[in-house]
Amino acid sequence: MVSVDGKLAVVTSLDWWATRDKIYKVASAYAHVEPEIESNRGDLLYSRSGGVAKGTGCKDPEFPEQVMFTAVQVYTPDFDDGPAVKRLLEDYTKAVEGSRFCTRSADN
Repeated sequence: MVSVDGKLAVVTSLDWWATRDKIYKVASAYAHVEPEIESNRGDLLYSRSGGVAKGTGCKDPEFPEQVMFTAVQVYTPDFDDGPAVKRLLEDYTKAVEGSRFCTRSADN
């Protein structure tokens, strides 16, 4: 969570979903993600208010039928920069893919 002047501005998160779940279903779970633009591969969806991306290479050995998704939610009402949300989402997803959170286990 990021706050600016004492007000919530941005929230990032990650969650594990069933491999069969589509990006629109995952996006619907986040209040501040209003789907507008979807990537050609169907692995990223974003708008000026947030976005969701499907992680690659992330595994949970206990639940091999699940895949990791990241989310960015923008709570600043006057923010209007979808491309900035996309860049933040892509960078956040890449960082998570390179972290210990990419492989969920009892140690995490």
